[in-house]
Amino acid sequence: MDPLPPRILSCSHCQALYKRSSDFDENGLDRWSDGKLCIDITVDHYLDPVIRCSSCGQLFITAKAQTKNVWGFNIPKDITFQAAHPLTLEDCKAVLKDETMLSSIGIFFASYWFADSEIATTDNQTTKLAGEISMRLALWTKLNDLRRYEKYIFTKDENRLYKENASALVQIIPNQIGDSALLLYKAELYRNLGQFLKSLLLLRKVKAPAYKFTRQRLVRLNLLMNTKLTKLN
Repeated sequence: MDPLPPRILSCSHCQALYKRSSDFDENGLDRWSDGKLCIDITVDHYLDPVIRCSSCGQLFITAKAQTKNVWGFNIPKDITFQAAHPLTLEDCKAVLKDETMLSSIGIFFASYWFADSEIATTDNQTTKLAGEISMRLALWTKLNDLRRYEKYIFTKDENRLYKENASALVQIIPNQIGDSALLLYKAELYRNLGQFLKSLLLLRKVKAPAYKFTRQRLVRLNLLMNTKLTKLN
């Protein structure tokens, strides 16, 4: 497959530009039990539902910020791109309290989270719920990132936040039996919470061949009653 030109993002507040590679190669990446693929502690902030602009300091929605790359691969050298600002735990918590922001985020994700549902994916309640799922998933990943490559021990507040967020997230992710990725998210969340039977029952429903390796590893971790984030490969 031919490489694609970089994606260009533009802050909706100040129009500062960000550049993200369109190429993605799984070879050589670490595969984690929460579904993340990465190498060392490098984090792709452009995958977050929202980004804090390093130019104006405001949060903007990643999916809404994508703009046409009129230059292709030949981007002029005088074009200045900003470096993505890491989304913090406090950012995640603030967005989760902002119903307007959640609905704005959810507009771009509702058709995915509720693909197998008969409910309308454009009404305000549905888009708000889709935004909440997306942000709680981001918060779960951010907390996991703290201990992904280091022996980091959660503070009392971080541990409480982790459990509260995981408990809320596992309840609102839809049960779409045909979507193995969603089933694996829920199974991993149940495992993190120590609810091993619920995790194992969901893993039995994961049928897609592409997820066979992940499914087998998560089954083993459940049988060992292991709740920890784990590198699978």
